[in-house]
Amino acid sequence: MSIAVSERAYPAGVQRMASDESVGGQVRRLLQRQSGDAAHLERRRDRRFPFPALMTLWPADHERLETSFVIVGKDLSERGLGFFHQQPILCRRAIVVCEAPGVESLAFLIDINWCRFTCHGWYESGGRLLEAVTPPTLSLEDTVT
Repeated sequence: MSIAVSERAYPAGVQRMASDESVGGQVRRLLQRQSGDAAHLERRRDRRFPFPALMTLWPADHERLETSFVIVGKDLSERGLGFFHQQPILCRRAIVVCEAPGVESLAFLIDINWCRFTCHGWYESGGRLLEAVTPPTLSLEDTVT
């Protein structure tokens, strides 16, 4: 049994949008807001690709690697990486390890050169991939606590 749009009940404070505010129109506005103003000049030289992957970040500003934590990929280019994380990153350089089942781990040294706090309690950061490196193979005793 289908329910006609006019018969739907909404929670208190929620109203149906005007007919010219279709779902498709709202999605287009959201995507336009996400991608920025069309008149905005893109400073990046490389094409970015969506990269929604879980990765491990090892702060590497010291002689010894510190405890790692998980980051969530946003976008990736041949020279840079954008990502989300739940805690502040207190270093400028880090090792980012990308792992996938059945594929060898890949790792990069990244220079994190920007960060912003989002309205949902997460941080969004990005930086330049400086070089490919071997993934850390550390035991718990090798890390700084």
